[in-house]
Amino acid sequence: MAKRNGWITIKSIVSVVAIIVLATLIIWGLYVVRERGEVARREEAVKLAQERLDEIARQEVKDPDSNTNNQNSEPETAVNEGGSSQQVNEGGSSELPQTGPSDAISIVSLALVIFAVTSYAYSARHLRVLQSTSR
Repeated sequence: MAKRNGWITIKSIVSVVAIIVLATLIIWGLYVVRERGEVARREEAVKLAQERLDEIARQEVKDPDSNTNNQNSEPETAVNEGGSSQQVNEGGSSELPQTGPSDAISIVSLALVIFAVTSYAYSARHLRVLQSTSR
């Protein structure tokens, strides 16, 4: 192979660039997955808050005399594993939306497949060069 500065080969430059590109893709993929999870959590919180407001509005329409009871009572809160409290509907649950690591796993597996294919191509080319020079 052609050498530059005595010890840096073109193959090593290509390998370093490939590793940098794959690392960038993995970091970008993890960022996208994290942002999707945050958006899903926000949407779920907005939906729960809207349901709670609708429920309060319906109760006020049914019982206009019981406004003092609704204003004085505090809603139930549940403390999740992170230590933050979350409002719990009386009939609902405090579960977060399902956003799994499936997106991250697919991105990492795609990056590994690309790396394996490019490594195989470079290895096959190198093997052909070695075989042609040994004859």
